[in-house]
Parts: sequence; structure tokens; C-alpha cells
Amino acid sequence: MADPKKEHPPHALDDLVARVGKNNPKLLEALLEGSSNEQLVGTGASIATSRLVVDGLRLYGEALDFLDGASPAQTRTLRGVSLALLGVAVHHLDMLRKLEVSTSGASESHTTARVVVDEEVRIAATSAIAVRDQAYEALRDAGSSPARRKAVDEAFGVADPPDVLAAGLDNTSALLTQWLQSDDAALKARLTLANLDKAFATELAEAALAVRAAVAVAAKRTSPKAMQAALDREDGVQTLLLGQIIRAFEGAHGRDATIPRLVPISTRRLFNRNTKKPAAEEEPKTP
Repeated sequence: MADPKKEHPPHALDDLVARVGKNNPKLLEALLEGSSNEQLVGTGASIATSRLVVDGLRLYGEALDFLDGASPAQTRTLRGVSLALLGVAVHHLDMLRKLEVSTSGASESHTTARVVVDEEVRIAATSAIAVRDQAYEALRDAGSSPARRKAVDEAFGVADPPDVLAAGLDNTSALLTQWLQSDDAALKARLTLANLDKAFATELAEAALAVRAAVAVAAKRTSPKAMQAALDREDGVQTLLLGQIIRAFEGAHGRDATIPRLVPISTRRLFNRNTKKPAAEEEPKTP
């Protein structure tokens, strides 16, 4: 006996895409009119992408198989769905599968990049704090007077957050530069004896630039939440498409039992919840 699985292999998504022909993005735009991004994201967040892909792959294959051999009477009975709608759903499912893969890869890359960038910020900050602390002690000793030591304290600042650290480095650099340009011979002599020169003022300013550069790179990281929201939206779109097709076959099956039902498995909880009739619409019980 032939193996049924070999005679009827599972529908691969690439095969389904080939069967439905060229994509027409304008059809999807028309279908989504009236659906807000908030609604789509909210719906998509309630179901895993993998579940939609698994059920969509199976059910769209079953729907196409049926339509390939459907009689004119069956086709007329099948309302709410068409080959064009199936084409839109299949192409979107293909896009969703690729988006899931890319989002997963981007998330992993983001995590790796975040670790690298955070380490770069830490290294820049650690180096900057060391040179800032060195400058603080040396400038206080060279300043000698209470007024100059107070100026050093005010320029010093704090180490966190990084932008405040950078500001303190810039202020300390500016203070040293100001002292180097002073007419106070005794002050200039103490600076020379302490090896506090223009090169050290530049080093402080460069440390501030390094901290700011590391922080700027960190700020450009793509948010994982934004990536997930984009995926949730497309999950919501696919839920809308798959739900419409499932309901269309369900309604036609109620009129003609030769038309199959498309039974969700991976997404059954979602569609059972969404398609349950309100109490007022349920069929009356027979006395």
C-alpha cells in the first residue's frame, strides 16, 4: 500500500506561493481599511507567530486543494472567500514567516550588539572617571587657595549618568585651560611643577568626547519592543485573513456538507474565542 504521506506531502509555503501567483499589495490595503494598527497589534500579541504559520500553511493548502476541484455549485455556495483572497493570505503568510525569522535574528544581533555597546560605554566611562579623579586631586593641590579648590569641586561633577560625567570633564578641562592662561605667576609655577599642561587639558576634553560618542552609539540601538510590535501587527493581519477564510468555509459547510470545514488546531483557542456566538444570537433550543 502506498504511503499517504508520500502521495500527499505537506504543503510547503513556497509551493503555495507559486500556486496563487503574483502578489497584489493593493488588495491587502483594501482589506485592512478600517483596521487600526492598535487593533492589529493587540490581536497579534495574543497569538504566537509560529501557530499562525503552522495553521495557515495547512489550511490554505486545504482550501486551495478544494477550490481546484470544486464544482460550479460548490463555488457559488462558498461565500466570503475567493482565490484572490487566498492569494493575499498566502503571500502575507510568506512575508510573516520571513519577518519572524529576521526579527528573531535581529533580536539576537541586538542582544549581542547591546552587550558590546554597553561594554564600550563602561570602558569609556571607567577611563574617563580615572582621568577625571586624577585631575581633581592634582588641580586641588595646585590651586592651593580655598577659592580655587572650590572651583575644582564645582567643575568635578558626578560620574553618573554618562552625559553628566562628560560635562564634568569638559568643565575641568576648561578650568585648567583658564589657569594656564592666568597672569598669576605662582599659580602657573605650581601647574608646571604638577605637570598640568595644555596636553592634559586636551586629554580631559577627549575623554568627554569618548564618553559622549559611546552614549550616542548606545542611543541608536533598535528597540526590541519596536521589533516585536511590528511582528505583532503582522500577526494581527494574518489573524484577520485566516479568520475570514475559516469562517467562510464554515458557513458554506453549513449549507453544503460536501464543502469541507477548515479546522484550526494550533490557533483553535484564538478562533474559537473570536467566533463564539453571543447568547442573543444562539439558535433557540427545541422544546
